[in-house]
Amino acid sequence: MLVDIEAFKFDDPYQRHERGEIGAPQYFTHLRTVLKLRAQV
Repeated sequence: MLVDIEAFKFDDPYQRHERGEIGAPQYFTHLRTVLKLRAQV
């Protein structure tokens, strides 16, 4: 499965994760949604 490289963005959830406002689990949930991945943790 290929991922659309245009889906990678420095969006608000990315910035919030970098500032420590949201944790990795929340950010990775966001990434799975944006990248349309069907992975489970």
